[in-house]
Amino acid sequence: MTAGQNNPMKFAAWFVSLFVVFYYSNILFLGITSPGKYYSPFLAQHLNYIQGLRWVLLKSSAGILNSLGYYTITNTYDLLVAGHGIIRLAYDCLGLGVISFFTAFVLAYPKPPRAKLVFIITGIVAIQLLNIARFVLLALFWTREIAK
Repeated sequence: MTAGQNNPMKFAAWFVSLFVVFYYSNILFLGITSPGKYYSPFLAQHLNYIQGLRWVLLKSSAGILNSLGYYTITNTYDLLVAGHGIIRLAYDCLGLGVISFFTAFVLAYPKPPRAKLVFIITGIVAIQLLNIARFVLLALFWTREIAK
């Protein structure tokens, strides 16, 4: 590696720039795939990766819970475990902010492209596996206290 590749200012600039692009692109996409002023039915129906990720996370969590002997019901946003709790999988719970941060960091880091690609894929899978474990535990043990 040359001295230019180890420049911390260059790394910081790339990291912050990539993070801002990734993070706000996800928010923009959520905005145009949610009914409202700038709604795009085509994107919402055919290219909605946010809803696809939500579906994968809900179904994976439900599958793990079912394999452990619990009865679950899912819909577009919710996971209900009979006799336990219900969780609503909002946009903030998907981990897209963490994934944006992680991906921007790895891409800005001075390593060969192949190593970056392997690390990004492995890291995103690990982040989502931890997210699924979190949903399973929340669905079983989290209860909402209602003020009396």
